[in-house]
Amino acid sequence: AMCACAISPVPDWTNEQLYVTGQKDGSFMLWAADFYKSDEGLWQRDLVALCKMASVDVNGGFPVSALTFTDDAHRLYVGHESGKVFSWGIPDTTGKVAEHWVRDSATTHCMGCEVKFTFSERRHHCRNCGKLFCQKCSSNEAEIPALNIHKPVRVCADCYDTLMLDRLPPTIDLDNF
Repeated sequence: AMCACAISPVPDWTNEQLYVTGQKDGSFMLWAADFYKSDEGLWQRDLVALCKMASVDVNGGFPVSALTFTDDAHRLYVGHESGKVFSWGIPDTTGKVAEHWVRDSATTHCMGCEVKFTFSERRHHCRNCGKLFCQKCSSNEAEIPALNIHKPVRVCADCYDTLMLDRLPPTIDLDNF
């Protein structure tokens, strides 16, 4: 259950406001607003969970009692009922974010199977092609050497197949040998 919340004072590094909710178990969640046009042509907004951070105090899961951002939104302070305050920095990722990613607001449906994105049917970026997919269409993981990614990351089915084929050794045509 939520017991504290904060909204970033300025857009964060993705040019969207960041929402943070503190939980009773000592964890906190990062959220972003996603705007989309409904089937009726009306603009709507959903909160999309970006990630859940584990308890900020490894010695106990005290409920989060206060959350606040610095004026530039690059640091988040999390206060616990224990009286401790933790500081979290948001890295400067300028120029390091995948520029080839499709913006969340560009589509309301999976680019693979056309399922509509909702609060529970989240959108995921393929780390290779940058398109938006549902969980089912982006459940594969692979390394992407061309992007200097050497640990398995989320990719769509098409990119997974291509990346796996690229890893196979070249074949020899014995008829022309």
